[in-house]
Amino acid sequence: QQQASPAKQQMPDVEHQLALTLEELYTGTSKRVRITKRVFDSVSGRPEQVAVEKEIPVRPGWKDGTKITFEREGDEAPGVIPANIVFIITSKPHEKFTRDGNDLLTTVDVTLVDALCNGVDTSIEHINGSMIRIREPSVTPQTEKVIRGEGMPISKNLPSRGNLRVKFNIIFPTLSANQVSQMQNILEG
Repeated sequence: QQQASPAKQQMPDVEHQLALTLEELYTGTSKRVRITKRVFDSVSGRPEQVAVEKEIPVRPGWKDGTKITFEREGDEAPGVIPANIVFIITSKPHEKFTRDGNDLLTTVDVTLVDALCNGVDTSIEHINGSMIRIREPSVTPQTEKVIRGEGMPISKNLPSRGNLRVKFNIIFPTLSANQVSQMQNILEG
């Protein structure tokens, strides 16, 4: 009867953060990343650090926490299986947009006069560079305009996209005591 040989141990995964802009996560990109790994010199048997480059094809819509694994291409040690190299996607903060799942969120500043009397009619630059018109007849601090299909790509269901959700920041004016009194009279009617 033949004895089964014991399974070889594997070196622990070597993880690296890969920080991407929201634009890169929107369009997809290819990233070349340079890292170091430990290998053993076959002649001397000594460990040494070597630089390696990895090409990472980033798919549109990938989310924070997405992992890309290069199996058995990481640190080496004698008698064990080489480590996996694992890149973990993180998104860099964006000046105008935040991400909520597959949705993009942004905020538009609106004067109190426009919020109460005129409504909103403006355009914003989308993360893809296109201009999106925002029209609302009246807005409150709770108003959210949802533009379907203008959010992040859904990586597992391309070409589907999430939504663009626009909130409104109502800017209140600084009023003099006289203006406050007039406003109070108007509002109390």
